[in-house]
Amino acid sequence: MAVIGFLGSCATADRIRAVPTEKRQRQKEGRRARLEAQRKVDKRRQFTRRAVIVVIVAAIVVGSVYLLTRSSNKSAAATTTTTTSTTTTTTLPPHFAHQQAVVDAIAAAAGCPKLPSTPTNTLSWPQAPMGNINITGKYSAVFKTDIGSFTVALDASKAPITVNNFIFLVKSGYYKCGSFFRVIPGFASQSGSPNQTNRNTAQPGYTIPDENKQSKFALGDLAMANTGGPHTGGSQFFIVAKAQTIGGTYALFGHVTHGLAVINKINADGNANTYPDGSSYPPNVTHRILKITIVGP
Repeated sequence: MAVIGFLGSCATADRIRAVPTEKRQRQKEGRRARLEAQRKVDKRRQFTRRAVIVVIVAAIVVGSVYLLTRSSNKSAAATTTTTTSTTTTTTLPPHFAHQQAVVDAIAAAAGCPKLPSTPTNTLSWPQAPMGNINITGKYSAVFKTDIGSFTVALDASKAPITVNNFIFLVKSGYYKCGSFFRVIPGFASQSGSPNQTNRNTAQPGYTIPDENKQSKFALGDLAMANTGGPHTGGSQFFIVAKAQTIGGTYALFGHVTHGLAVINKINADGNANTYPDGSSYPPNVTHRILKITIVGP
């Protein structure tokens, strides 16, 4: 009985010792499960944090690129605007603007339009004037401008048709208040269009034949402008700024004899720049003819 009891006691003891071991095992497994669960939670949190950081960094990069691009576009737009303004705008520097204001006031006081770009008349005739001059007589034209006067001796013997036409237009008031609209320093000063430009400008309703055609000119020579074709002169003329050979031929009909300093000043106030189509910029200071007086027999 004792043995059996012993054995029984041992079995009972074993079962008693086994109970707390299984409980600890379950506790370990529970702790392990909780740790695993916590690790998963931590891993998810870490992943989430990394994702948020990536998104923030990406947003910062995209934002920076956008700002840089926007800034670059603004700079490009500003450059384009400046370039366009420099290419198309004819705003005068202050010293030229002051000079222009002074001569405009003088012209306005003489009865001319306030601005030199304003057309002065629409005179037109169906045909060239008949000859009314004495081709052996001595004629001169006194140009009164906004900065003084100069005198041109007209060559009626060598260019009678051209001189007759010029005198007719002068006495008709065609040139009154006309501007020197095309002035290239060191080349020539051009006038003779009431529209104040040689762009798409109609002649006075007619043209005259070429005569005394020249390509070599001296300082102060007065010649009839043309379109480049034969017999296309009408009213526009130019005064040569220095001795030179000019491409093409033009009717020479006079020469400056007094007041050369005035025409030199008009030419010096010109502008050598040209537009893409080859046409000239307006002069830096646009001077005007207030009146022309013909002196002769």
